[in-house]
Amino acid sequence: MSGIWTRALASAGVQHIRKNWCQSMVSMFCVFALSSCGPVSPPWNGQENKPQDIYQTASAARATTASQQADPLLASPPGAGQRPPLLPENVPGEGAYTSGAPPGLQPPRGVNLETLFAQKTRTTEERFQRLEGAVIDMRSDFDRMMPAIMRLTAVESDISALLEQLETMMDVAPPPTESFEAPTDQQALPLPQQNVAAAPAQDAPPPKVVVGPPEIKRLRIGEHPDRTRLVLDLSASSPYRYDLDNSENLLVIELPEAGWNGRTSWQNDKAPLIRSWSVQPMENGKGSRIIAVLKHNASVIDDMAIKANGYQDHRIVIDLTSPSLHQREGSKGTPMKK
Repeated sequence: MSGIWTRALASAGVQHIRKNWCQSMVSMFCVFALSSCGPVSPPWNGQENKPQDIYQTASAARATTASQQADPLLASPPGAGQRPPLLPENVPGEGAYTSGAPPGLQPPRGVNLETLFAQKTRTTEERFQRLEGAVIDMRSDFDRMMPAIMRLTAVESDISALLEQLETMMDVAPPPTESFEAPTDQQALPLPQQNVAAAPAQDAPPPKVVVGPPEIKRLRIGEHPDRTRLVLDLSASSPYRYDLDNSENLLVIELPEAGWNGRTSWQNDKAPLIRSWSVQPMENGKGSRIIAVLKHNASVIDDMAIKANGYQDHRIVIDLTSPSLHQREGSKGTPMKK
């Protein structure tokens, strides 16, 4: 008895599964069939019109009004006949659009899952009705966006036509320009000649001689029967002074504005009066001081500054005499002389 009941239950389960599978297939077929159908709209003025008919009617009315108001002399842009029909401001059965925005720019409503599944259904028929309403909303969104897509295609074709026209205009050769010919030498009038007196030639100014500070080139010593002569050769005239000190047997000669450019020292033990001499710079940084060491007492009998008259150098001459050496008796000495 238990085996009979077991077989009956198994047979009933198989039949239930087959029934559910058939219902699922029918539901899927209905979904695909409804997605290919147009939206259902309520009657308008006693007739059931599709949204495409309403769009075409409104587009024809606007096109007629625009053609009546337009200037007949103005030519329509290229591709105007391929543009999609204009949308009406409000299509019955499609809901009110957002004010100020074209239908193609309206946000899609889509399927709101929160409100779609908020209310629970009890029967399969209610479930199909809810699914049918969602499919209709999706189709309505597609129909609302389709005119904008068609307009975009028309704009692209207009731009392509304008580009072709611009390329055609660029290929046209520019109009010839008038050439200007300069007058020849025969046509040109001769310019009047003016006699301009030549400026007298002027002799070039003599070059400026840059005179530097005086320099002492050398010190020469000459022995004579009655005197010993010291000669300083300079590049330019320069003031000088001297001092003779017989207590130390020194003769000091100072030239505060002349530098030294020669031998700086000399010594000879066989010389009769002057044993040696040396040169030192002065405290002002540009003068020279000559210190001569004497063997005997002496005196200055003469001194002079001689300019370069036919001679290449200026000269300073100082004559010394000593009673023990020279035939002429000299004095004991003289103070510093400028």
